[in-house]
Amino acid sequence: FVSYSAEDDWVLDDLVPQLEGNEGIKLCIHERDFQAGRLIIDNIVESIENSRRVLIILSNNFARSEWCQFEMTLAQKHVLNRAMEPLSVVLLEDIDSENMSNSLNALLKTTTYI
Repeated sequence: FVSYSAEDDWVLDDLVPQLEGNEGIKLCIHERDFQAGRLIIDNIVESIENSRRVLIILSNNFARSEWCQFEMTLAQKHVLNRAMEPLSVVLLEDIDSENMSNSLNALLKTTTYI
């Protein structure tokens, strides 16, 4: 499951083609893989629960999005419950202090990221 802001074009333009096309990794991305007609929350929960790993793409857009924050919190809960592998985190840009939530700050302090 890839948790990211739809405002970050890099994900669909570069990351998805590289990982799916060149590396053969199956990704779950919300624009393509969420089931139409279902509640967004149900799609998020089911997608995270059915994924072996969550890849979080951090950016200021991500930090400002309540949906992204919800996905991150839910993924952290699954990791703590040992229901999935540790999170993989990509930091696209430095996060501005006004966008830094306590949970995002904790994630950056406790997780190795690229």
